[in-house]
Amino acid sequence: MRVAVMGAGAVGSFYGAMLARAGHDVTLIGRPAHVQAIQRDGLQLRMAQQTHAVQLKSSSDPAAIVGADLVLCCVKSGDTEAAAQQLAPYLTADTLLMSLQNGVDNATTLARLLPCRVIAAVVYVAVALAGPGVVQHFGRGDLAIGAMPGGTQSSVPEWPTLQTLVDFFAGAMVPVRIVPDVAAELWAKLLVN
Repeated sequence: MRVAVMGAGAVGSFYGAMLARAGHDVTLIGRPAHVQAIQRDGLQLRMAQQTHAVQLKSSSDPAAIVGADLVLCCVKSGDTEAAAQQLAPYLTADTLLMSLQNGVDNATTLARLLPCRVIAAVVYVAVALAGPGVVQHFGRGDLAIGAMPGGTQSSVPEWPTLQTLVDFFAGAMVPVRIVPDVAAELWAKLLVN
């Protein structure tokens, strides 16, 4: 599976790095300084008191997602609509997009604006950008995924799709669990935050 990450800040860069370390073709779309550092030195992933130089593609141009089978949308909530407008020309009905964002309405917004299936994810990871091209992992890294209630037919993923994602991420040592009501999980995380 080709993977693209829209909004490669700390969260997007962490999951992109984990997938790239597992051998997947990953492209990060992020800010110019971050992209340039990655192109020069690889993404530096500091985890478990070690630094891993992860080689992957990076760009500041959303067109770099062309051909991606899976897109991880990791932009800030306030940038969701703008990101959808940037992504829409490059997505097809066969693309699968995961919203790895805080907040409860992002997946619904993306599903309304994009021509592809959208899966909401609740992200449980502590990471930070330590500088351009450097991600510091502090703990966890698991995801909870599921369909949003009331989604359009095209936005509701089938169970085999969810299980495929569980298996796909497991190969990158990222635990993913399927939850029956992802909206409840998103609200619970929001209240805790």
